[in-house]
Amino acid sequence: MNTFKVDGWHGTYSVFANEFARGGVGAIHLTTDPRWVYKEYFDPARAPASGQLRPLTGIGREVLMRARLAPGDTPESSVNWPVDACPNNRGQIQGVLLPAIPQALFNEYRKPRGLEFLILSRTNPPLAKGRIALLLRMAEIMDFVNSRGLVHGDINSKNLAWSLSPTPVMYLIDCDGMVPQQPSPAAGVETPGWTDPRRLDRLIPAHDRYSDWYALALAMYRGLLLTPGNLQDKRPDGSWPRPQAIPEGFDPAIADLLERALADPLNAEARPRPRDWVQGLVGTYLKDGAFDEEAARRLDEQYTKAAPTKPTFTQMPQTDWSTVLRGAQGHIYPQGNQGHQAGQGTPYTPRQRPNYAGYQRPYGYQQPYASPAAGATYSTARRQKIGRLADSAIYRSGWWHVRGLLSAVVISPIAIIYIATALFQLRGLSAYMPSAAKGRGFLYFYGLLAVAMFIFSYVVSQSPGQ
Repeated sequence: MNTFKVDGWHGTYSVFANEFARGGVGAIHLTTDPRWVYKEYFDPARAPASGQLRPLTGIGREVLMRARLAPGDTPESSVNWPVDACPNNRGQIQGVLLPAIPQALFNEYRKPRGLEFLILSRTNPPLAKGRIALLLRMAEIMDFVNSRGLVHGDINSKNLAWSLSPTPVMYLIDCDGMVPQQPSPAAGVETPGWTDPRRLDRLIPAHDRYSDWYALALAMYRGLLLTPGNLQDKRPDGSWPRPQAIPEGFDPAIADLLERALADPLNAEARPRPRDWVQGLVGTYLKDGAFDEEAARRLDEQYTKAAPTKPTFTQMPQTDWSTVLRGAQGHIYPQGNQGHQAGQGTPYTPRQRPNYAGYQRPYGYQQPYASPAAGATYSTARRQKIGRLADSAIYRSGWWHVRGLLSAVVISPIAIIYIATALFQLRGLSAYMPSAAKGRGFLYFYGLLAVAMFIFSYVVSQSPGQ
């Protein structure tokens, strides 16, 4: 398969020429490193600006490279952050390097499993426990995005992918276009059914942070109650409809959050923050890191009253829910990643080094995360483990392209010398060794050492720049 090279701010990457997927603004290509894909914009003039991408790639590199968090492990790594940008000779961004979407998030049609399969009763959604866990993670993701002072601007069913197996994972995609909250965005995109009513009434020029909060509330309304939640069609008198699917006797804390967000959709200040949803779900459905079984059972009964058709539910995996949900209550983001809204904290810069020590990962993503392209070859778990052990020690500085070249040129010949020495010793047993067993032992020792050096040299030379 043909490849081409692209130069980014932090490294050079080998990209397969054939498209893996195509979106509205660019084409996705696989790279020779299965951890990353390359998104090439159709029109560099309409691509995100360098100043917009630098803080995003700074967070992405901090979370995914320096902290070594796998996609889906934590709220921070459940965002498809760009980790590098590739300018053309005019200084325009022609493409970005992104994490490969975790394999577990793809359905049988090789498409990301979107939010519609979680919130619509006709799509065989998970039972209450699964939906609560996934919606809680969505709220945590949005809380982190909000804490970074960012606007996604197009939260919809296609830009969130999820899986319950091997453990619940929610993942936010289409994130290379995120912009700062201040000043409020002047332009953006929107998706029917998820558009902020303030935008439909032309009260704002584009989606802002409150629009992200509105879309989060819609996902909660639809996902908890399995209702289509069609709140975009005005009444004949010009007013916006209220949420009608909240059952009688529904938990008052969650009902209050839904009412605040959706009953008066033009009142953006009343909308709950993502952190309010985290605290509300934890306080209602979780006790000491485990599900309140009675509350979950009650929700299973209540949403069948709200759903237009009786759902058929997917088979639930065997999940240790106490492990899944541990750390959700009182969740604190790593030091250096606190928000800077309302004068709190300082804006993020790529130089900051968050302290991830002691951070509890409630979801523990374990699936290999290569992209499921047709004909793609995936590394085995053992090969991935060897590769990560070998390269983790050298993912610490910005000059390892030089180090990789030196390793490939110097260490590999040394390994060949070790093998030659072992063979020489084995052939000269009578002069050098008292027994053939010791000779074979030396050969095995030097051979294993040589193989280890070859692996290390290859990993270093193939690693992307930091």
